[in-house]
Amino acid sequence: EISTRDWSSDVCSSDLGCYIMRYILFQILFLSISVNMIFAEENLTLDEAIKIGLKNNYSINIQKLNVKKSENSMSIATSGFLPSLDLSGRQNNTNNNVKQSFYDGREIERNGATSNLLEASIIAGWTIFDGFGMFIDYDLLKLNDNIAKLNLKKNIESLVQNIIVGYSELVVNKEAIKLNSDNLQISRYRYKIINDKKEAGKASGMDLLNAELDLNKDINDSIEINNNYLRAKSDFNQLIGRDSRTDFNPADSISLLNDFENYDLLINQLENNTELKLSNLGIEITQKDIEKLKANYYPQINLFGGYSYSSLESQSGLLKSNVTNGLNYGITLSMNLFEGLKTNTLIENNKIDLEINKLSKEELTSFLKKELNNAVLNINKSKQVIKFNEENYTLTQKNLEIAREKLLTGTITQLEFREAQIKSIQSFNIILSEKLNQKRNETYPLKILGRLAN
Repeated sequence: EISTRDWSSDVCSSDLGCYIMRYILFQILFLSISVNMIFAEENLTLDEAIKIGLKNNYSINIQKLNVKKSENSMSIATSGFLPSLDLSGRQNNTNNNVKQSFYDGREIERNGATSNLLEASIIAGWTIFDGFGMFIDYDLLKLNDNIAKLNLKKNIESLVQNIIVGYSELVVNKEAIKLNSDNLQISRYRYKIINDKKEAGKASGMDLLNAELDLNKDINDSIEINNNYLRAKSDFNQLIGRDSRTDFNPADSISLLNDFENYDLLINQLENNTELKLSNLGIEITQKDIEKLKANYYPQINLFGGYSYSSLESQSGLLKSNVTNGLNYGITLSMNLFEGLKTNTLIENNKIDLEINKLSKEELTSFLKKELNNAVLNINKSKQVIKFNEENYTLTQKNLEIAREKLLTGTITQLEFREAQIKSIQSFNIILSEKLNQKRNETYPLKILGRLAN
């Protein structure tokens, strides 16, 4: 919280002072209204913002459908374990002019001879062995399902990280508005004191002009800060999938974590990283692809059986009619003996891909360790900067109070008073900036360690 003294009670100690300030207050009327609205809007907590964002995000909803699709595909039916059953039928009618000559001397000539053929069959087939290919296919379906779920988690992690950072920026902007509001009170107080002194003949018109110029600059800065806050809210609304004009107030403060100080403890959690898990699945899939290719070296055994019916009636040819029906069943065995060493080449290439995937995983692991270490260093640096500037801010507040008393007695110049005012603002702005940096740095190891989507 910003802990500045209440300067407003000193600004309008006389009717003349209040009159002078009306013009200035009119300039910042809309700004004051906006600042007051911050605390009157509907409150939005960080958890609520995350829930809204996860519900409305298009990429995440699309990925959820991909997960559902992969779950539907993960069955023994799609991997070839179950038999097939086919039903077919055919009716073929012909009307032909026929002229036939036989070796026994007979001749048949007929116009408009008809022929009717009716066929129907039902056939069942079942592959009982294909070099364990169907088992490998089922394993691949499970691996692809895991990939779809990890990709969903990856999208969630990125969105949650962006929401946390965006929300923290809003909190910092809101604190900056409050800081500048208090700073305006100080500048108005200074203007009133100089104006009173000028009327008493103890200050020049130049002194009053400088005080007014500094006040106008602070008014302009506050307008810019307020506008930045409104733009940040619009961007945040879009991030969580809401209308950009939806008004709200970030209700939470920036909560800093204290569990990122020991790198050695964090590195043991690296196995939970989503990218590493995806890399491991990529290695497993390549291994399964090699096994699937090796299945081509084994024979394939199929069982089949069925029932068929056929009826033929013809006004020409050797048979007047022919009807057959009955069962048929059996077993087939097939095996590729040579296909130009194509399978061997594919297996060798997949083995190379496997080595590439393993090296890529090692590279990714090294990169994540480096990023985790840098994040820990940055977090510890921010903590030190925050602690130092919180102590320094207390000093600047005391210095500003002393400068106020000296301004009343005329033992300090306007420039010295302005410097004390600026140092107080700068010190608190550093605190806000470092808190935001620390929050950004905290989300990175949370994402690296797979803890943002739990």
